[in-house]
Amino acid sequence: AAMSIEDRCSIFLKAADLLSATECRAELCASVMLGQGKTVWQAEIDAALETIDFWRFATKFASEIYASQPPENDAGVWNRMEYRPLEGFVAAISPFNFIAIGANLPSSPAIMGNVVLWKPAENAMYASYLVYKIFERSG
Repeated sequence: AAMSIEDRCSIFLKAADLLSATECRAELCASVMLGQGKTVWQAEIDAALETIDFWRFATKFASEIYASQPPENDAGVWNRMEYRPLEGFVAAISPFNFIAIGANLPSSPAIMGNVVLWKPAENAMYASYLVYKIFERSG
């Protein structure tokens, strides 16, 4: 992970902000209504609200994990916890019926600095593409 945790978190917080307050929200909800046959109410909860919550909570918890250090050290000894990404990649295979989970599965490992291979479900392809575009706009 060549990018700092602060920089990675800022990307996902920007993605949450984009989904909160832009045309991205309406388009993503519409794609869920078309692709997964959800109602307006269900799409808003699944595609927008849950995804925004996942991204904001994940960045909060990632920051807390990185800030956590051993509470005490012996005299003359300094212990420090350092986190590094996995060797290899994380495969994230999204479900067909819950876009927020599909957005969260690749996000959490990426926030922690891992390489992620994301394979969206076939009938969630358009909604997943819109999530990808939000990531792209976020940095």
